[in-house]
Amino acid sequence: MKFKSQYVSLLAGTACVALALSACGTDESSEEALNVSGTSGSSTSVTTSAPTDQMGLAQGLKEDESDSSGAAQTSQNSSSGQSSSADSRADAAPNSALVLTEIRMGEHDGKDRVVYEFTGEGAPGYAISYVSAPAQQGSGDAIEMPGSNYLQVMLTGQIIPTMVEGVDEVEKGLVTPQGDSGVRGVYFAGQFEGQGQTVIGLDSQRSYTAFTLENPPRLVVDIDR
Repeated sequence: MKFKSQYVSLLAGTACVALALSACGTDESSEEALNVSGTSGSSTSVTTSAPTDQMGLAQGLKEDESDSSGAAQTSQNSSSGQSSSADSRADAAPNSALVLTEIRMGEHDGKDRVVYEFTGEGAPGYAISYVSAPAQQGSGDAIEMPGSNYLQVMLTGQIIPTMVEGVDEVEKGLVTPQGDSGVRGVYFAGQFEGQGQTVIGLDSQRSYTAFTLENPPRLVVDIDR
C-alpha cells in the first residue's frame, strides 16, 4: 500500500545522535523535515530553541504500521472498529515491564496516526480522554502546546528507564508535524509512578481508534481527519 507519512522519532542521549547521523545516508534524508520543540529544566512550558539532535529525526511509519492487515493487533478501544471521541482504556498485560523509546507521527488511510513504541516485555495499557486544560501529572503545572482540543494519552505497564541497561526513554518535549494535519503537536510529559503522560494537540475534537501492536510492543492512535 502506498502512502504519504511523516513522523518524529524521539530518542534521548547518544541514541538520538546515532539515529540522526545514520539518517544522512538513507532515503529518509530527502524527505521533508519536521519541527521540533522541547523543554528546558523542570518547566513544562514549550520552548522553541531546543537542539534537534536531542530529539532525533526520522521520516515514515514502519511497514506494518502502514498496512494494518499485516500487523498483530492485540487490543482495540472499540469492538466494532469504529472510531469514537469517548474515553477509552485498556489494562497493560500482566507483569509488563516497558520503556517508551519512540513516538512517531504519520498519515495512514486518511487518518492522522500517532505511534508509541516500547522496549521490554508485555503490552502497554492506556487511558485516553479529552481534557480541557492539559497539566503535568504530579505537579499540576500547565502544559503549553498548540491546538484547541487536547487528547490525553496515559501509558501504563512501564518501569523506571534506569532499570533497563542501555535503553533510553523518550525525552520530554513537543513534536509538531509539517503539512496538512489535524494534529498540531504531541507532547511527552514524562513518567510518574509508572505512568507515562502524553497529550495530542488537535485543531478540533475528533474521533479516534486506539489499539496495540506486537513485536515490538506499540500503542497506535488513529485520529479521524
